Amino acid sequence: MLHVADHHFSPGKKQWTWGTGDFGKAWERNLTDEDGPYIELMCGVYTDNQPDFSWLQPNEEKSFEQYFLPYAGIGIVKNATKHAAISVETNVQLITVKIYATGIYPNATIIASAGEQTFFKTSCHLSPEVHVEQTITVPAHLYTARLLVEVEDANGKRLVHYHQENFPIRDVPKPSLAAKHPTEIETNELLFFNGLHLEQYRHATYNPTD
Repeated sequence: MLHVADHHFSPGKKQWTWGTGDFGKAWERNLTDEDGPYIELMCGVYTDNQPDFSWLQPNEEKSFEQYFLPYAGIGIVKNATKHAAISVETNVQLITVKIYATGIYPNATIIASAGEQTFFKTSCHLSPEVHVEQTITVPAHLYTARLLVEVEDANGKRLVHYHQENFPIRDVPKPSLAAKHPTEIETNELLFFNGLHLEQYRHATYNPTD
């Protein structure tokens, strides 16, 4: 299952379950028939988590689009749009491109380039019934150039693309901490914002009035 959205508006995504404690099992009994545990797929917009606990201001508007779509046969997805998903695996001389489309696109085109040079182009038929797989040989003098693979429909509209990036290795962020006790919060402003968040969150065990 893929989730496709603008990452500037929808940065937060998670798989979530109630867990195995008594509290979680009680909610499983309330929310399922006899199926036991389940997983919720949650996505947040205008927030880095699933819920947005802010209020709209007078005359303020918020809008967004997001898509959930199935896919099959292409392994690890490197990029996706509402039209198609693409996987690209590189092995110096050879690259393997796999494409899954959500619609029928006869005479689609796969284009591979490195730097300013296009070195591969072929036609294919895309449909949700079967994924397309293509093995491409990269010319030796282009090994070190940044790879670009594009998929276009018969009219030249880009359906999806993969642009090779080198991402730095980053430390895993620290987990979030529980809210401090009101007597431990340093300023009135922080005290107010902690209480405001707890009120908006409707927290089960913290009292925002404190």
